[in-house]
Amino acid sequence: LAIINSVQEGLASKLDMQAIYDLVGDKIRGIFDAETIYIVTVNPESNLTNWHYFVSFGQRYYNEPSGPPRGFGGYVYRTHQPLLLTNINLKMMVEYDSNLIGNETEENITRSWMGVPLLIGRERRGVISIQNQRANAFSETDLRLLQTLANSMSVALENAQLFDEVQTRNREITEALEQQTATSEIL
Repeated sequence: LAIINSVQEGLASKLDMQAIYDLVGDKIRGIFDAETIYIVTVNPESNLTNWHYFVSFGQRYYNEPSGPPRGFGGYVYRTHQPLLLTNINLKMMVEYDSNLIGNETEENITRSWMGVPLLIGRERRGVISIQNQRANAFSETDLRLLQTLANSMSVALENAQLFDEVQTRNREITEALEQQTATSEIL
């Protein structure tokens, strides 16, 4: 509960979407035994994956948008179901159409993978995933905590999106009023 409360307090103070991704990503890195973590969303029109947060072995990466999610993350995205894998082998990777990421090789593949869907409202938007090369690094309890954090993040993202829409509408109204005032003064 203390972890969830600390994340929710931080989220309540953030209205910038990237700041929300960074806050949650950093908190997740601090909570879990995660060597790799990513938070991605998928643009429904283009079907491109946007990488908002990606850290692998302490290195932060800023990836360009890529194709639709594949592998374990793709499974979570398509099914809207959390996924916990505790002893991954190459056969499983092929089964899920997963690929090696970061500095993985066949000798040091991810053995533990945990991912949850990121939903905004009732719409699927993306995936939060954490990984470790050690087998059995995560438990069902960890999966539930990650899903709770994803749900909190979803609410914060929805609020930030609504705030952005209100700010945009306020700017539009202000500009329209300024134009009307200028027109009235001319007349």
